[in-house]
Amino acid sequence: MPCQLSPFKLVIDPIPEEKTNIFYDDIRLASISTVAFKGDPVAGGMVTRLWAFMSPKGKRAMFVLGEQEADKSKTLHVRGDDKDLLLCLTGTSDSRNALISALQPGFISALQELFN
Repeated sequence: MPCQLSPFKLVIDPIPEEKTNIFYDDIRLASISTVAFKGDPVAGGMVTRLWAFMSPKGKRAMFVLGEQEADKSKTLHVRGDDKDLLLCLTGTSDSRNALISALQPGFISALQELFN
């Protein structure tokens, strides 16, 4: 997949769940899009979850959740074969946080801007 974004550091969502808009269909879609595997060690941590999606036009997006051993921090790595699809999914803080909260309920992105 030729398109890649900088990893997003995930932090706990400071707004309690009952005050946010939870879209259960998004969470269900994320659940059925999870790639089944036992986890994979990487330098300094572990890849713990994978998700794969395809747009109606056949464009693909893949999300990899990594967890660091030292500080237990989480990062979400994003790749795809279409830059516009990735920007649609993560181009604004609202869309990025909606995606992250569907994939990892209770978390949001620590980034304020997508591109530095």
